[in-house]
Amino acid sequence: KKNFGQFNNRLCSRRRLELNLVGSFFSRGILVQHHTMAESSSESGTPTKAKAEERMRNYLDHFKNLLDPAQRHLTDMTKPYNRAFPFPKDVHVNPADLKKLVLNSERIRNVLEKESGGDPRKKAELVRTVKAILDEIGLDESLAVIRVLGTILNYIIRRILSGMYVNETKLEQLKSQFGDRTVLYLPSHRSYGDFILMSYVSFCYNIAIPGIAAGMDFHSMAFMGSILRQTGAFYMRRSFGNDQLYWAVFKEYMRQLVRAYDNGVEFFIEGTRSRSNKA
Repeated sequence: KKNFGQFNNRLCSRRRLELNLVGSFFSRGILVQHHTMAESSSESGTPTKAKAEERMRNYLDHFKNLLDPAQRHLTDMTKPYNRAFPFPKDVHVNPADLKKLVLNSERIRNVLEKESGGDPRKKAELVRTVKAILDEIGLDESLAVIRVLGTILNYIIRRILSGMYVNETKLEQLKSQFGDRTVLYLPSHRSYGDFILMSYVSFCYNIAIPGIAAGMDFHSMAFMGSILRQTGAFYMRRSFGNDQLYWAVFKEYMRQLVRAYDNGVEFFIEGTRSRSNKA
């Protein structure tokens, strides 16, 4: 960072926005993080100023400015969206399928049997409650909404920023490892712009927009809750209390998201805005 100012001409003049995507893969219970070059360990000893400057130049070479006119083919929201799925299945699992998988899962069936005590009427009432919980939690997908919001975002960011730099090399490395495992995206959460930019960059590079964990405060916002849901947000309560049925349904929904959903899952390990810069 000490030498970063020397390369200010490589970055935007009004405001610098560097987006480092960290792909986290979950396979067989093992979490493996792929870090950016900036996070790699330094060479032994104190590097000379020339070496530090050379390293910074090499690092910046991996970044591409999405707001450069030459990159409009990436940011064009009317382009064909040929998504690369992190965990492709033979048949794409859509949001409605996710709810069915949860409702018909053995775990939820066992919960319904236990809670109903074999009473058909009580069981039918519990099924309605489970469906209502799934409607509260469940994400949705609307490409039309994504395109409209992306167009609005293009208009805004081109007026407040002169550059938005994405580590394209790391993105391509991430895409090259798609195929046989669920992908968990674990970005930092310094502002509400983080998850918006994650989805924006995913669209630009034809990566399927993941399911995004969101708090119920967004759910309760007029129009906003529905709009965010249609761009991949699923909602969770801040506290489950003693609601065992909600806990069982939410846990099963998360299990199916990780196991069956093609798009991957995005959430923030600190819950609220980042305080320790963890990602």
